[in-house]
Amino acid sequence: MTLVIAHHLPDGIVRQLEPKLPEGVALAGTPKAPDHWQVPADATAMILLPPHGGVYYPPEKPAGWPFGLRWVQAVSTGVDDYPKWVWEVAKATCGRGTQSNAIAEFAVASILALEKRFPEAWIDKGDEWHHMQQNPLGTIEGKTVGIIGFGTIGQAVAQRAAPFGARVLATSRSGLLPSGSAASYATLDEVLAQSDHLVLAAPLTPETRGMMNREAFARMKQGAHFVNIARGPMVDQDALLEALDSGHLRMATLDVTDPEPLPNGHPFYSHARVRLTPHMSWGKGGNPFDAIGGLIVENIRRFQSGRELLNPINRDAGY
Repeated sequence: MTLVIAHHLPDGIVRQLEPKLPEGVALAGTPKAPDHWQVPADATAMILLPPHGGVYYPPEKPAGWPFGLRWVQAVSTGVDDYPKWVWEVAKATCGRGTQSNAIAEFAVASILALEKRFPEAWIDKGDEWHHMQQNPLGTIEGKTVGIIGFGTIGQAVAQRAAPFGARVLATSRSGLLPSGSAASYATLDEVLAQSDHLVLAAPLTPETRGMMNREAFARMKQGAHFVNIARGPMVDQDALLEALDSGHLRMATLDVTDPEPLPNGHPFYSHARVRLTPHMSWGKGGNPFDAIGGLIVENIRRFQSGRELLNPINRDAGY
């Protein structure tokens, strides 16, 4: 029997994925228009693009959902922007971990760039030579890198920061860190108060929405660097601006904001203490679909054989 998998994938991705599929699997494209949110009658699984990937998801579930589907696979790591009805199936999985290394590299690169004062340390004329020498560079060695959220991204950040000689502290929803972690467990208050560089890497849930507010920024170490590679709505952006304007925070590196994109004229675009990128930390060159494609194929094999799927979504926790 053929396993029919519905999807909203672009044609180019389908062409890449089809040669890697196990025997007995067929992909079936589905309409993306708001009035044609349909799933083929013989489909038992579906691959989902996130809403910002160009697919319309109605706020209320379509009549008959989940049709004959027994499994949905989201290509994205985060699942906070999908409507909740999407997960009303027997099995639901996501792309957790497929972009963790690239995002962690971005976070550590932003820390290094600040300590080494890139790009302002670069000179293009001789009379700047001695002036720049009088302003020594910083170092990660001996500094404390704090990580809020110790999932696959947080763990990858710790693995890359520790070899530089940084002291790495991390929070965890469970209160425990995996055995052999490159970080030490700390409470949120300890991480806020002790971090020279604070990396926000937790998922967006009702509990984490707005968690970085005025009180949280006030508890941060004077002169700290705030890095957000998680989600924009986790941060009170007005409170962040106040902390930057007052000099309490040295810098904020933001790869995510609320909304995305920010409207023209927003203070983050021109603020001297903000380094802003357009939600691109996941990029790693080559074919960005390779990693998630490999996960999808493996999960298809597992689904066919009735084995446990990788990266199940915790519906109660929201990630």
